[in-house]
Amino acid sequence: MLRLSQTFSQTYMGHGGDGSCCVKGVIFDMDGLMFDTEVLCTEGWFAVAERYGLAGMNRDFIAGTKGVKRDVTEALFKEYFGNAIDFVSFYADRDAYVNERIDEQGVPVKPGLIELLTVLQQLGIPRAVASSSGHDRVYGYLRKAGLVDRFDAIVTGSDIKNGKPNPEIFLAAAGRLGLAPFSCLVLEDALFGVKAAMAAGMPVILVPDEDTANEESASLATGIADSLADVIDLFPSSERNERKR
Repeated sequence: MLRLSQTFSQTYMGHGGDGSCCVKGVIFDMDGLMFDTEVLCTEGWFAVAERYGLAGMNRDFIAGTKGVKRDVTEALFKEYFGNAIDFVSFYADRDAYVNERIDEQGVPVKPGLIELLTVLQQLGIPRAVASSSGHDRVYGYLRKAGLVDRFDAIVTGSDIKNGKPNPEIFLAAAGRLGLAPFSCLVLEDALFGVKAAMAAGMPVILVPDEDTANEESASLATGIADSLADVIDLFPSSERNERKR
């Protein structure tokens, strides 16, 4: 199901009388939005904590790491657990845990992603990825999923100075698409990403992930979709058929 705020509906929907959405570009978060990797990351935090004998690993800490750059995660780790454990080694082992699972099972693509990308391509709507994860991780996942060529721009945490909730990454993505920020729709699953999109002046649809959903995200977003497949409803089939002619 897709639920849109009145402001989004009045600003972006139904212009020209055909019920279509007038956004000119779509910007995707990655972890938790495109790929079901947040669950693997959570498992990794707990598994590596047990290996290191780290008591107190908890979901509040993990929630604070969602959608942020590594330096923010490091500062939060030290705030929660001090300096007794080397963060660099711990984080590398957490990443290794996740990567091993992905090597075994493949990148877990979220339902509706491929279909939504296909619709946007049919409509000629440019697409970007804006992920706080580092360059190697973002491109690695996209390559394994066979999706690098489905995007017109890719911005990673390695490309920016300020991570989410700062709007820098979304503004950079819009810039690479050659579009004004207000004409780009952001798809996000996490609170910091929603805040970053709002700060960039972009409409944002929250697609809640089981591991990142919360009430504050839902209250801030300009729309909520149960899945990426539901976002397709923004673009009427009649419009898609017309574009293909």
